[in-house]
Amino acid sequence: MTADHTSATGPAPESKAKPRRKPANKQAADSKSTAGWNQWGKNAGEICARQEELIHSLLHSPDTSEQIRTVFDQFKDELTSITNTKLSTDDAVEMLAQHIVVKPVLDAIYPDYPFTERNALAGCMTRMLNLLDAVGLKLATDELQPFYNSVRCRMLEVKTDDDRHKVIIELFDQFFKIAFPKQQEKLGIVYTPIEVVDFMINSVNDILQREFGSSFSSANVQVLDPFTGTGTYMMRLLQGGYISDEALEDKYNNDLHAFEIVPLAYYMAALNIEHTYNQRYEKKHGHALPVEEYQGRSIVELTDTFAYKGNWWRD
Repeated sequence: MTADHTSATGPAPESKAKPRRKPANKQAADSKSTAGWNQWGKNAGEICARQEELIHSLLHSPDTSEQIRTVFDQFKDELTSITNTKLSTDDAVEMLAQHIVVKPVLDAIYPDYPFTERNALAGCMTRMLNLLDAVGLKLATDELQPFYNSVRCRMLEVKTDDDRHKVIIELFDQFFKIAFPKQQEKLGIVYTPIEVVDFMINSVNDILQREFGSSFSSANVQVLDPFTGTGTYMMRLLQGGYISDEALEDKYNNDLHAFEIVPLAYYMAALNIEHTYNQRYEKKHGHALPVEEYQGRSIVELTDTFAYKGNWWRD
């Protein structure tokens, strides 16, 4: 029997059945829930630009205390440590402004995970924003509440991981690329289809077994995704059964590594990978990972792969 399951006695007769379509009400729900995301993207881009101006003016205002400026310099140092990349003041302010808009989206996509509190980068920026807000910075996300509500409604339709991944791609195509076009134009962002990802992972798995007598579960095999995007490769690696239950926790904590240069994609990748691991944990142990034990794992690093100088491998 070949891979395409063609019968030994010849191909099956052509089916007369018409292709299945989404029910009309489902199509209408999808269309309604994502309608206007392009326009909300434009609004979000304008909000981020205004927030950047507000943060810059606050940092340079003679009325701002020296303590705030010192804390901001410490914040930049912390970002540098987390990302392994030297960031300018403009870079740090841009990331803060984007975080204002993005945090509610992340919370809507994964409402049951304390990601924005436990993830090192997200937590660092949230603390800085809270400090700035305490001295007068008003976060301008109120006008985006209809958009956030539409994301929450869209997530109510999610039943599988593939559904969730589809929403994330829709967000990038219809919202984030519109809100932050400079990153799209500068970096030429393209996302690999899931089918291609699965083929590549399966091919590497075959080579590991055939040429090295090894597998993704083996202790001497480490995985690096140098341009991880939203983390699809790592997600499918964890979902596809390539890593055994026995090796799961050690591989997750030591041997999986991913780099991403775009903060928005980094957030999504970290969330997706952590969520996928927690699903594997639940399947293995028979219960979900307790929220109080949830820890953001630094599989994904926000960094420039070509400028990275750290050691990502395990000796």
